Amino acid sequence: MVKNPRISSLCGPVNRVKGSLGHSAPSGLATKLAPANSRERKLEGYSLALSQEMEKLKQKWNNFGGLHHHSEVADILAPYVEEYWRLDNLSKGLLDSDKKQLLKTGLKDSPKAIVSAMMDARTISRCARHSKLLWLSQIYPQELLDYLLQGISFENDTVDQNQLRQWQSLIGLDGGDLLNFEFVCRLMFHIEPAKLLPFVKCAESVSEQAVGVSAFVRKKHSLIYYKTSCECLPECQTSTNPKVAATSKARLIQASQGDNCEEKALKCYLQHGLWMQAIELLKDIEMLENPLNGSKTTKQRERQDLLPTLLHVTVTALAEVLD
Repeated sequence: MVKNPRISSLCGPVNRVKGSLGHSAPSGLATKLAPANSRERKLEGYSLALSQEMEKLKQKWNNFGGLHHHSEVADILAPYVEEYWRLDNLSKGLLDSDKKQLLKTGLKDSPKAIVSAMMDARTISRCARHSKLLWLSQIYPQELLDYLLQGISFENDTVDQNQLRQWQSLIGLDGGDLLNFEFVCRLMFHIEPAKLLPFVKCAESVSEQAVGVSAFVRKKHSLIYYKTSCECLPECQTSTNPKVAATSKARLIQASQGDNCEEKALKCYLQHGLWMQAIELLKDIEMLENPLNGSKTTKQRERQDLLPTLLHVTVTALAEVLD
């Protein structure tokens, strides 16, 4: 299940506060803490009972609206809970028309059919489409990924020329945006992280074919899909295979050619205990700094101080492991 990293990061500390207070927590504070606990449970899978529980919590919160806060902790948490319920109301409002369409179809037993019905329903605003994608990615991640990749294959890092139209639509080259592309990256990162790098490579290849030969245009669009994929990915622990996800993420960081990309990729490897991959990266950097023919390009000269920095990062990480 695809989790929202921002929500997950808030739920942990909130639940620890709740646990430390135990049964002595004031009822107002308990009402403020409950949504985080329920939201975290909801991310583990869709449940009608849990949704009903969330509705009851919302009603209870509304009833507390006119009461004074019971403690300093309650005062701190109150604005966040209010914002949570506002976002929940917005999400439900945006999805309302799609849910009505879904109820008309009577598709209750087939996740694939449910995803198709909701995605095919006409959505005007980007915000509504984003809300719909978020909801479906939590409940039916595999079915949503399959839907978004309809008519597209990316075996052996090559693009079938007969699929260019579908590719261009997915990556926003038909006048759209990168929202669907970002969701494919997140879902793939969660479900099949080994396929993420080949997918982004193909997206970049399609972009290069489509934008033309103008140097200005090429520079504007250069590596945009590598960079976008890096920016939209959640923590590696959210993946079904964190180590493979970390490897894919590190390689995407390198491919993006962003600032300090080698150092960021190395840290990604080290944080997840991928020492062999880290050593291979160091070897590659060493080869660039000490070319066999003895001559260096401008880029290689610019990176001549990189290896000592990366070795320092690696030794520091090793020392922390051995400590």
